[in-house]
Amino acid sequence: MPTDTLVLDLDAVMLMSGARFNDQWFETVQSPAERKDLRRVELGNTVYFLSSNATEASKLFICDISPGGIGNVNRDIAFQRAIRVVLATLGNSVGIPSAYRLHRKAQKFSVYAHPYHVSAARLNFRQENGCVFLYAFTEEAEDFSRIPIPEDKYTSARFNYEEALLKMWDEVPEGTFGSYGIEFNEQLGRQYGWLEMTIDEWCAQQLTSQQLRFVNAPLDKPIRLRGSPGTGKTQCMSIKCLKELFDSDDRGKPLRAAFITHSSGVAHEVVEGMMWALDPSNRRAELSEKLWLGSLYELAKEKLGYDKKQIVPLSLDGVDGRRTQEELLVDCVAECMSERTFLQLLEEASDYLRNGLEPPISPKFLRELANEIACSLDSEGIRASNREKVDEYLTQRRQLWQMNLDGEIDRRVVLEVHAKYSALLADTDTINLDQMISDLYGYLNSHEWSVSKRSQGFDVVFIDELHYFNRYERMIFHLLVRDQTGKAGRTPLFMAYDLKQATDDRALTSAGAAGRFFQTLHAGESDLVELTKVFRSTPEIARLLEMIDGAFPALDLEGEWNAYSGESQRENGDVPHLWRFQSKIQMLDEVVEEAHRYARQHGGKNVAVLCMSDRDFHRYSTAGRVRSKISVVDSNTDLAPIQYARQRCVFSMPESVAGLQFDRVYVLNVDKQELDDDEVGLGTQRQVLSRLYLAASRASMTLTLAASDDCGGPADVLSRPLDAGTLVEIGRD
Repeated sequence: MPTDTLVLDLDAVMLMSGARFNDQWFETVQSPAERKDLRRVELGNTVYFLSSNATEASKLFICDISPGGIGNVNRDIAFQRAIRVVLATLGNSVGIPSAYRLHRKAQKFSVYAHPYHVSAARLNFRQENGCVFLYAFTEEAEDFSRIPIPEDKYTSARFNYEEALLKMWDEVPEGTFGSYGIEFNEQLGRQYGWLEMTIDEWCAQQLTSQQLRFVNAPLDKPIRLRGSPGTGKTQCMSIKCLKELFDSDDRGKPLRAAFITHSSGVAHEVVEGMMWALDPSNRRAELSEKLWLGSLYELAKEKLGYDKKQIVPLSLDGVDGRRTQEELLVDCVAECMSERTFLQLLEEASDYLRNGLEPPISPKFLRELANEIACSLDSEGIRASNREKVDEYLTQRRQLWQMNLDGEIDRRVVLEVHAKYSALLADTDTINLDQMISDLYGYLNSHEWSVSKRSQGFDVVFIDELHYFNRYERMIFHLLVRDQTGKAGRTPLFMAYDLKQATDDRALTSAGAAGRFFQTLHAGESDLVELTKVFRSTPEIARLLEMIDGAFPALDLEGEWNAYSGESQRENGDVPHLWRFQSKIQMLDEVVEEAHRYARQHGGKNVAVLCMSDRDFHRYSTAGRVRSKISVVDSNTDLAPIQYARQRCVFSMPESVAGLQFDRVYVLNVDKQELDDDEVGLGTQRQVLSRLYLAASRASMTLTLAASDDCGGPADVLSRPLDAGTLVEIGRD
């Protein structure tokens, strides 16, 4: 009797989230015997996968795995997406990436079944009574009322659930690991754990003196951990977090810790995987209630109870949320351009703004506009209703990193676009990242929090990649600490950062003058620990990063804009190459083919092709000529395509793989058209350089940059490393 329905309790869904499936699995729906924490029960046409924690009250995922429910092509991708949706809907550990294009109406909702460049097919869900039911696969978005729901499958699955609970321990499962088309992958972060050792062994044998200084620092003051890419900042943060949890538990006085990131994907794939590698005995599971791990936006959603209020966050991920904002801004600008009053105002604006808003809007201008709204308007709470703040915005002196809006008319134009954007969010019951943070800030200053923080607050807060948080986000962290009566007003915040990896200006908001950047933390005077030993990149790649670093425009940020100081601890490797092509088509074809060849030999998760151009990324990722050779990662909210790359190379943008590393990295569009635009301000030039710096620093063994002559040839920033021999140009005829 063929299986057509699958039922998992929420803990089983979490276990399945780290698995990889092939077509064979959807025919047999078996489980490996080695997974003692996951039991299979078959009742008629329904198979139950139940965790050891399953109870009558467990939340359930019921999935129609027939072609009508999950489709009959790319079922592995569709099922993995369904798992992600269930974790976001029934739990609070992840969010639904904007690339899924969530559409909701009451209890029903749908998402793309596959990446947008593959098909427009949708998975359709219903949520009720603590269950999520995936009931239909449709070739495109449809009116929910027109899609039939197989109620018999849902009713039978719920009715027989208690019987499945009783039978789950009756029989010992047969089979061997991976023999039924399912393979449980380790999380991405576990490969960065180097060795599975106890925390004590790490401290005694592996950590450098610089790292030990940070890990052994007392919890009576804030500590800044600064280091170039690959110096082990996240590793140190994870070790210290676990060490403090374990040591306090040994003393009989367990503390509560929060480990906060900008990205939900980094939190739940990289950091959590790293903690698994650092804690082989899984002692952390016994202290799960003492550690909160996730993005700041997940924390805001949880504390503010958005699920109960039916408020939909634009995203639960910093990078993904900003990119979604840019997409919405295109629609808002188009609407503004259809209004006579706006066009009259625009006629008086500068050529720079008029030309920039003319469709199609260039990715660079859109990035500047989105940066202005996020970092100068939303983060500062500037609204038409607040006349004082509006007047200040219209007249204040501009910082170098801000959008080039010297005249009052230009700023009024941007205010009109922002008003349209805010209205769009309100009409769809959606709230953006900065609005979430504003609400969270208000809640953490409320009488309610002053009482509840005694049980819900934290004793220590770890903030990874501080450079991705803006001024108002930085003002949140100290309010999460329940006891703020520390020595000399110091709050135990432990912060890792590298300002030059920030590809927008969130970190620079209102930080123009020296001394103001860390004052916004309100945590008291902080100590600095600097890491200089690089464990990721070869000496040759480190030397190129040093030269890219030297091209950054200087900023006055408390001495935080220091020169690159990484000292590679790895063996020598190849000098990075610059491949020069005659055309973009030739560049794409040859680079992807070379990366695909490496992926077939060493696995796709070990090689990445990163694109410097937003517009070209979307063109390249949908090109039929390379589609079968790439696994597209268009958001660091969802890193599943890396796990499923198999023999395809990872294809992404630098921001989407922040926090990750690959043996071999190819960077496309390192050309004059993308990097050498004299019409943009210093802020945008710095952002583009940060993107190149971030992309190049993802490579651990081999780095190749690529440029094409039809885009102006190699960017000027490459001239100095080419002259110095730290980069070698190779023509590609």
